[in-house]
Amino acid sequence: MLRKTILSLAIIAAGAVFAQTTPPTTPPTPPTPEQRIAKRVEFLTTVLSLSTGQATQATTIYTTEYNLANALQSSVKDARTKLQSDIQNVASQDIVHPDVAALGALNIKLDTIHADAQLQFRSILTADQRTKLDALNQHGGPGFGHGGPGGPGGFGGPGPRRAGPR
Repeated sequence: MLRKTILSLAIIAAGAVFAQTTPPTTPPTPPTPEQRIAKRVEFLTTVLSLSTGQATQATTIYTTEYNLANALQSSVKDARTKLQSDIQNVASQDIVHPDVAALGALNIKLDTIHADAQLQFRSILTADQRTKLDALNQHGGPGFGHGGPGGPGGFGGPGPRRAGPR
């Protein structure tokens, strides 16, 4: 009798455990570009001891960089799609080569935007701060070089280059 009671309780408890459903979880909302820029500037302010004026200038530099790069993103996506489509359709080299050139030109524009932002940011730093930044870049700190927000080049950058079509 005691065995049946314990077995019954165990079955009921197991059923209760399996019957519980977890509410569906929604993935976290990704940060907005403004939040990412603010976080980046906050990090730089801490690590490089930026003044309030420098932090304001950095925010402006990175916001401009984001806006300029973001304006090109749909063109880059369209160029990659066209190139991939032409390759899949076995288009002639006379069609594919201009596709590659167009995509390359867009990537040059993106690289130029990111390089300009890096130059502008470095120009507002003191010599001491530039030395700290260089040391940070050598060690792969967040937001710089590979693996930071947006990959190589900063926000919205072209990402790592891969062999073959994208």
